[in-house]
Amino acid sequence: MYKSVETTKSGKLLLSLFVVCCFLLVLQRANAQEIKYPSFLWEISGNGLKKPSYLLGSAHLKDRRLINSNDSLFIAIANTDALALEIHPDSLYKEIWNIRFNKQPASKKIELTDAQKKEFVQRYQKLHGVMPDSQQMASPHIVKYFLNPSHDKQDDITTVLDAYLYGLAKSQRKHIIGLEPMEDQLETSANELVHLKNKKDSSVYYQRFEQLLQFYSTGNLDGLWNTISPYINSGEMQRRNNTMLKNIMAQLDKSTVSAVVGASHLPGDFGLIQLLRNNGYKLRPVKTKKTNLASKYKIDYSTMEWVLHQDSVYGFAVSMPKGYVHKTNIIGGTSMMYGDLSTETELIVSAAFVGELHGLTTKEFFPRNTKEGPPGANIGLYPSNFLKRMVHRGCK
Repeated sequence: MYKSVETTKSGKLLLSLFVVCCFLLVLQRANAQEIKYPSFLWEISGNGLKKPSYLLGSAHLKDRRLINSNDSLFIAIANTDALALEIHPDSLYKEIWNIRFNKQPASKKIELTDAQKKEFVQRYQKLHGVMPDSQQMASPHIVKYFLNPSHDKQDDITTVLDAYLYGLAKSQRKHIIGLEPMEDQLETSANELVHLKNKKDSSVYYQRFEQLLQFYSTGNLDGLWNTISPYINSGEMQRRNNTMLKNIMAQLDKSTVSAVVGASHLPGDFGLIQLLRNNGYKLRPVKTKKTNLASKYKIDYSTMEWVLHQDSVYGFAVSMPKGYVHKTNIIGGTSMMYGDLSTETELIVSAAFVGELHGLTTKEFFPRNTKEGPPGANIGLYPSNFLKRMVHRGCK
């Protein structure tokens, strides 16, 4: 009888341990299931692909942690034939130049309150020294830049992450494609502008912003998605994702591609990860330890493809990096303008007839026009011996 009792106790103990182990195993599996998106970079394979392509969830920010968080993104771009962005930079700059020269209205506008208009004018004047025009006050990109809180730091990269990767891809002469037209970008309302009334508002805002950056730097796409998904227009997001999916798949049929889109486009039932899986592709998260690859990949104009632009009327030719070049003519002059998102730089080449038309001799023209410029513009003065040589090549 004694042995029988002991056996019963042992059996109960073993049963309890078995139940606990099963519970822990179920809990572990449940936790594993909850982590659906452990990275912002995903490899695309299967469905007949001979080489892998990649999908990266990006952030429109300049924080250096964004390029230090996953070194595999540099290898992904280096090992694929094309880089796909939400909007092709050529399309973006074409609209920027056309708006600037009043050839077309902005495709997206923002209506500001009287208080926001006043604040915008003050900040714009402080930086540029001139009043903004109506087009600039209606541009969502410009307004958000001036009115939303600044996140800039001294060690930031030259531009926002997706534009920075665009510069790296151009330096490697990758094919660049856009995944959606300008019109598909979300509308912006004045209600979306962040207004910090006091120090408490500011503290809370920057704490939440830092939390989002921590999600990104640790590869926690789940955390980011759980935080921002309640504020997303699901219908609009689904429509845009379907457009991007169509163009990503079209590129996959041609060659390998690294598709860089906003991180919010990746997760969820209608996110690009699931949509690609629904179409037969395999997607796996790519995660690496920091290996300092970010310091080895640079935006390099010397390795980019350059295109020669000629003007037979004014008799000059100039090479610029491959991309959209805006040409405009005014009375007695012409200009070619190229904008580079990856370095936030604009290259402008102008030619003008001098002499009686402008009341300037050729020797007076170059020094005066290199010294003059809009307030706040950083215009360097060419060496005098260079200007003397150029004077003899100018037009009269």
